[in-house]
Amino acid sequence: VGCSVGVLDLQKSFPRESLATSSEGLIFGFLPAACYKQLFIAPWIVKDLCWTAEMGWGVFLFGVVVLVLGADCVRRFRCSVFVVELLWFCGNAVWAYSELYREDSSFAPRGVAALMLSLGVGAAVMGIAGARSEGRCVDEQTALI
Repeated sequence: VGCSVGVLDLQKSFPRESLATSSEGLIFGFLPAACYKQLFIAPWIVKDLCWTAEMGWGVFLFGVVVLVLGADCVRRFRCSVFVVELLWFCGNAVWAYSELYREDSSFAPRGVAALMLSLGVGAAVMGIAGARSEGRCVDEQTALI
């Protein structure tokens, strides 16, 4: 499975080095990399529950945890899928801020959120186009990014 989205190929741009895992393939010496890559899901769900309950402190706290985990995955794994996820996280955080703290009173935060979310979608679409241009079969099992 490739780790690039269209022209965004972080493995070529940055050396992978030994940031991703220890010699045993574990993050922090005990957490498998595959688990670490999905670790953002639990705080993401809690953040969304706090957003639904209009608990701004919870949205902020768990949103920061999600952003830190996403940024660390970009740093560790140098994979563009995490860049797309990070764009999505940032867009979602700005959207939550706009709803909870600005009461959707101004266009600017919504415009920034829409831009970030659109960049993530665009990168995924570029990944599909890149796969097709390389002659790879694109079907329901093809990774978008």
